Amino acid sequence: MMSRNAQAVMSIVHCLHHQSLFQNVSWKHMNFTPMRCLSVNETAVALRPFFFMVHPDLFGKFPKEQAQNEQSLKLLNEYIEKLHSQQEVRPVSLIFYMRKNAETNQNAFEMFRSVQLLLAEKTLPAAVRSILGACSLPLDYVNSVKSQPGKSQNTTSGDESSLWHAVANVMSDRRYRQKGFDFFSEFQPRRSPNDTLVDWLRKNVIKAYKRNLVALPVRQDIRRMKDVLQEWMGVVDVRWESNWAQASFRTALRGLVRICETHSDKIDLKGRTVIFGNDSGVCIRGNVVLRYDSVPESWMPVLTSLHKLGAALNRIPSMEKYLSTLLGDIHIVSRLHLPVVSSKDYLSQLLKLTESIQNHRHKDAAAPGIHVNLDGVGLVVECATGPLMISQSGQIVVPSSCPAFLVIDYINSNAHKARDICTEFKRCETEHRDIVSRCLTTLGLESLTSDSNITRQQMVACCRRLLQLNDRRLLDVDLTSCHLRVTHFYSVMSEGDICIPWNFDENL
Repeated sequence: MMSRNAQAVMSIVHCLHHQSLFQNVSWKHMNFTPMRCLSVNETAVALRPFFFMVHPDLFGKFPKEQAQNEQSLKLLNEYIEKLHSQQEVRPVSLIFYMRKNAETNQNAFEMFRSVQLLLAEKTLPAAVRSILGACSLPLDYVNSVKSQPGKSQNTTSGDESSLWHAVANVMSDRRYRQKGFDFFSEFQPRRSPNDTLVDWLRKNVIKAYKRNLVALPVRQDIRRMKDVLQEWMGVVDVRWESNWAQASFRTALRGLVRICETHSDKIDLKGRTVIFGNDSGVCIRGNVVLRYDSVPESWMPVLTSLHKLGAALNRIPSMEKYLSTLLGDIHIVSRLHLPVVSSKDYLSQLLKLTESIQNHRHKDAAAPGIHVNLDGVGLVVECATGPLMISQSGQIVVPSSCPAFLVIDYINSNAHKARDICTEFKRCETEHRDIVSRCLTTLGLESLTSDSNITRQQMVACCRRLLQLNDRRLLDVDLTSCHLRVTHFYSVMSEGDICIPWNFDENL
């Protein structure tokens, strides 16, 4: 079981979910073939040796090397996310520390070597080969996958946690230990397989309190600067949508406050929500998005021309209405929990799908249209490489490049199923909100959050079991003012967040 900072690796694996194009759709009637790409499990298997050699857990006694690898993993995660969504990627330089050999040396200089990765690849397989090649790791597996173009890419079957285990299992794989790579016994003890949640919390809650105390000034600075922006500039909210640490959030906020003070006559953020994300612009919900790793001066073209950037935003409602009319008055919506999408990109996706539907109807006026009841059914238009599917919240997700006849057929065949899933999701959403509130109050937590790959059902089940432990007086650990995060693993993060798996072991 991975412990500290495993979230970065988990995010890399999770963002590769749904790599195949238009899953559950037959391609035999089409005149093109989907592009061959690595699936979730294939990518995890290919990168297992790399994760095993650079994972921050292996550097517990060497904080400098540990911090460097943690930061580089976060940047690598973002790079892979962009490759998956076919966004434009900028070349990135990453430095990782890797172990020289299996012998125990006295210092980090003797024990580790640094490896610099220069990534500028435009496809995921090419990026994987570059990473492995730079670290002198074998390419046999990824090359063998490339040579099998007919191999299935279905990655949606099975439990999502299996994606995590594809990488996590390598940490305890005997085959690696036989080669002398028993890192855990040398650097940091693993969680005992007999430990329950309460056992693990007893051993780690003091560590979490200490780290939270160290990070407290950072959190207080963030809260203070958010208040300044809200009271002085009229900002509705400021959000941090990045895997980087809160210290980076504080740095970004300082830059925004400074630039607003310097150019207060040119910047108007009243009534806006500001999001620090992977790009800069105005998103489809009207929020201002600023790239968090850019210098504040590079935000000026966005901050001083919001009225111009909002032009695409103003066209979106009419385009959504027209597309809805073409598809039987289905409700066009956006996903609830996804990275922000710029209004310009979203408008382009709407136009592409709308033109496809129009051309289909003009070429074959007798072609079947939508003939089912669409009350309570929502449709999401996404980037060209996404899957044609029903989301966990019951929305029909359509990639903008999907052929029109497939879109129409999929809606007719799955509208009833989507409506049922949506109804269940809304019921679960209400239960989720109530039980999270109960946990916060009962356990005295400062915050209770979950990773993006944790479903509402999993979060509800976890919270219910925590409350049962507390009611039976079995949870004898003081969690007052702790930041608890529900994930697939145990960990105490660098800023004191306590990560626990949603299906934790406990005798209830």
